[in-house]
Amino acid sequence: MKKIVSGLLAAAMAFTSVGLPVMNNGAHAHIETGIVAHAESYDFTYSNLDDNCVMLTRYHGSDTDVIVPSEIDGHRVAALEKTFSRNKNIKSVTIPESVEAIGVDTFYNCTALESVQIGENVKGLGEYAFGKCTALKEITLPQSVEYIGKEAFYNCSALTDVTVNGNVSRVKEETFSGCSALKSVNFAANCVERIDKNAFTGCKELSEISGLDSLKELGTDVFTDTAWLAAK
Repeated sequence: MKKIVSGLLAAAMAFTSVGLPVMNNGAHAHIETGIVAHAESYDFTYSNLDDNCVMLTRYHGSDTDVIVPSEIDGHRVAALEKTFSRNKNIKSVTIPESVEAIGVDTFYNCTALESVQIGENVKGLGEYAFGKCTALKEITLPQSVEYIGKEAFYNCSALTDVTVNGNVSRVKEETFSGCSALKSVNFAANCVERIDKNAFTGCKELSEISGLDSLKELGTDVFTDTAWLAAK
């Protein structure tokens, strides 16, 4: 199999022998052929993955409320990457349970995006997955999520509440940096062990953060300019 040039989930995810993206620290994502095709009945371009699965790489429609299909042209939709990047029209997106990976730049700079409903089988978010989604107000990540790439929510300036229900052990650098309206972040208990530098820098309104009972490593300037730190 050939490596995806962009590196799905920032080189942190790999596909099993049946083509499903799963966590594997340090491994690169793969694609079988790199073939790109347009769906016959949907406004998406996709790339073929292993075992009859596809990754949606571009949305061409004009709808403001989008429901991502679980199947296209007889193929299971298993991943997204750069699918909606820089789209200025979409306001809400529903991601089906067939999807296991929200890759690099999937929603990057979608400035009208207000809400996303994420399916219960998503395992990871790539770098900048929701970066600069300046209208996004809240996000809930399901129990299946194990990995969040760096700057995944960078500069989501309207984001106020984040709930991470999955077993995420590491919060990478600048994951929530620049989320100036962020007030509360709730991680699942006994999961987070490491928070990298600048993860919450510039989150001036952040006053509530839970789920840090297993924290072992803390990078530099993690909570700089936050209300949470000022209250300590």
